[in-house]
Amino acid sequence: MPTNNSTISIAILRLCCWLIVSFLFLKPLSAQVKSVDIVSAYRPQVATSSKFQFLPNLPIADSSRIALSYATSSKLFFPPFQLSPLRPLALPIKADSPFADKLYAKIGYGNLKSPFAQLYFSKGEGTNKGFSASAIYQRATGKLPYQKFGQSEIALHGFNKNLSKNLSVDAGVRYNLDQVNRYGFRTPIVLPISKDDSQNYSAVSFQTGVKTINPTSYGITVGSQVEAGYFSDQTGNSEKSIRLTVPFTKNLNESWRVSALVDAHLITIGLKNGASIANNVAASRLLVSHWGRQFSLQGGLSPVWDRSGFTLLPIINGAFKVDSTRLIIQWGWEGNNQINSYQGLFRTNNWIQVPSSIYNTRSWQAYAGIKGASSSHISYSVRGGWFKIKDVPLFINDTSSLTKGNSFLVVFEPRLQQIQLSGEVGYQVADRMAVRASFQFNQFSALKNQARAWGLLPLELKLTSRIEVLKDLYLDLAAYTWRGASYLQKGGGIARSQGAFDVNTSLEFKLNQSWRLWGQFNNLFNQSYQRWNQYPVYGFNFLMGVVFSPQLKMHH
Repeated sequence: MPTNNSTISIAILRLCCWLIVSFLFLKPLSAQVKSVDIVSAYRPQVATSSKFQFLPNLPIADSSRIALSYATSSKLFFPPFQLSPLRPLALPIKADSPFADKLYAKIGYGNLKSPFAQLYFSKGEGTNKGFSASAIYQRATGKLPYQKFGQSEIALHGFNKNLSKNLSVDAGVRYNLDQVNRYGFRTPIVLPISKDDSQNYSAVSFQTGVKTINPTSYGITVGSQVEAGYFSDQTGNSEKSIRLTVPFTKNLNESWRVSALVDAHLITIGLKNGASIANNVAASRLLVSHWGRQFSLQGGLSPVWDRSGFTLLPIINGAFKVDSTRLIIQWGWEGNNQINSYQGLFRTNNWIQVPSSIYNTRSWQAYAGIKGASSSHISYSVRGGWFKIKDVPLFINDTSSLTKGNSFLVVFEPRLQQIQLSGEVGYQVADRMAVRASFQFNQFSALKNQARAWGLLPLELKLTSRIEVLKDLYLDLAAYTWRGASYLQKGGGIARSQGAFDVNTSLEFKLNQSWRLWGQFNNLFNQSYQRWNQYPVYGFNFLMGVVFSPQLKMHH
């Protein structure tokens, strides 16, 4: 961490102002025949994993549901430790309108005594009004003793646009119930199993928001969103949270924009021993953006207040299109604040003990990279970054001789440095073929309290493809390999989990306008690898079933 945050913040502020004033007086660039709109920026992150949370058969994200978004997205709260679960690769629901009249039912069964059912219904009136309801149910039982998993979810969401008032209002509610067994015992199981080894985690959340549909005559876009949630492990530990975000954007002209964000988050964890942990955060951001035919520039500051005190984070990044090429150079120096919670840490590692304290993760990152396309079919990107991170959550397996060793302790490392190198190459031919390969290398160093970055992966490689083999026959293939994370042994020694090579594939065949057959095959090489120490994943497993999606009559 910087030894003098105030001095560095003042220097960064002066640098931002100098760059903005300099660009104001630059001569206009010569007009180009071709133009590029830069709509993305590199956001380096810490140890993101593609899929390693061993929930074996979750469905893919439903593309029919609207995701709440505002003109000003929050860069303050980016979850770099979120690990996506394993899930079937059946094709997503295709829809012309997010809330078209639609009925979608998917059912199946697999070799792990794994029933699977998904239901989705939506009804809309053009793009001005819509409602959706979805439900998921699944179970799986592995070959190891006590290796069981279950998930249920119900969600409702709707929105309404008032064009005359230039306002859009939406709201949603969601309920999750996860059954998680702690089957990673250090020694053979001794019956009976305690209640703590078979837990049901429930979560209910509600959100509502309002925003302007189009910028006003003064070029202003504004909105607000409220989210409230309750999470419980059903053993006496629970978490309550409420969050308010208010984004604001003002377009000064065709190439300049000013944006601001106010973000307040209140989190309270109630422990079964009667104690409580508060994690309250207040943050804001002021950002000035400029874009032209060949370059874009953003500069601003983000003050953050929480239990650790006050921190002023810098935001400065840019992108430049190399003349007469498809190459874009990106760079930046940014600070980020990630809010941590009991629920968020559980989603990362299902077998954690309730944390005894909570801190938010702050990072300072300098990065540079390139992205571009060598042809109409091939795209690529390479990025490198250096990080300083404060209070990063690490996961140490319980090595106490007084316990069964089937859980993980969450510790917050006060200091960590990281070098990250990532890249991606993609090849796509219309909708008939898409292949994408990516890698991410992480080097962790300069830890203050811990000997290793427990639970964080140093190397990940991923290959995904989607191919239309024949008319109405689609094949998806995903391959993953990685170097294992460090873990602590019972005697205090340090070891590293073995890497693995995991391959999954899925097929979907269209029978007619309403019916499709699907099959999902996971861990084709039947490897018994461990993402988290003492927790081997399910071996080879499959799901097979049908999809019923009738063509409903549209109403306008």
